[in-house]
Amino acid sequence: MMKKITLLIFLTLPFFGISQVVNNSTFDSDVTGWALNGDAAAAVTWDATEGNTAPGSLKLETVDAGDRAQTSPNRAPVLNGNYLLKAMIKSTAGNQIQLSRFQNGNAGSNSESSSFITLATSDWEEVSFLFTAIETSGMNVRLVGRTAGATYFIDDVTFEKVATVNENNFVPNPDFETSPITTNWSVSGPDISLSTVTGNGGGSAAQATFDQNFTLGTSNNLLESEIFDFGQTVNPAEINATFDFLSNTTNLQAQISIRTYDAADATVETL
Repeated sequence: MMKKITLLIFLTLPFFGISQVVNNSTFDSDVTGWALNGDAAAAVTWDATEGNTAPGSLKLETVDAGDRAQTSPNRAPVLNGNYLLKAMIKSTAGNQIQLSRFQNGNAGSNSESSSFITLATSDWEEVSFLFTAIETSGMNVRLVGRTAGATYFIDDVTFEKVATVNENNFVPNPDFETSPITTNWSVSGPDISLSTVTGNGGGSAAQATFDQNFTLGTSNNLLESEIFDFGQTVNPAEINATFDFLSNTTNLQAQISIRTYDAADATVETL
């Protein structure tokens, strides 16, 4: 039984972000625009060999956990709003990194940071964090090495303003309050049916009912929303999806899957 589907898409507006705060994002020939903040024995240097898509990266060598590479000097974004910081990182698997920003005088807080991000591999990985309520005053972004005595290679850093699109724009009837829900929702699977019941905290919820037993991975029962047509090509920087879920069995597994289509309704990608 599902009460509410929430889907948020962050659309990037790169012109306003990259050119204002991060003026050297690919480190093709140097690390101009970046500086070390931390132990004097730590180092921020240019590496001519390592690189995500092409040679050239920023190399951060930490002494203490907390040594960081940060943009310098401080620069002011053109627009207030939410900004997505992304970077490609290469280090030893298990090492940790954190994304942070500092903006003195920000009405919300001078600083904001992600949680510690543990790198899963020793190859290039993308890390990201959404900073909210950025103002048009001087600031810097920071890539913080949270593992002492570690080496991090950093490349393709972007800091882009994002527009948050409300879920009701493209998830029809997300609370299942409009009847019949079959106008916007359908089910598919071996013996699944769709109905409405009382939801979490009242109102209505979608109820998907099925009886068959099957081996995990061989069959799926799906509750699907109708396709939303943006009317143009969109390039979301991040998609967040949540839902309230209740089952009468403790062994049932559920997940959200997001499918994108091209203009001819052919599937482009399933996330």
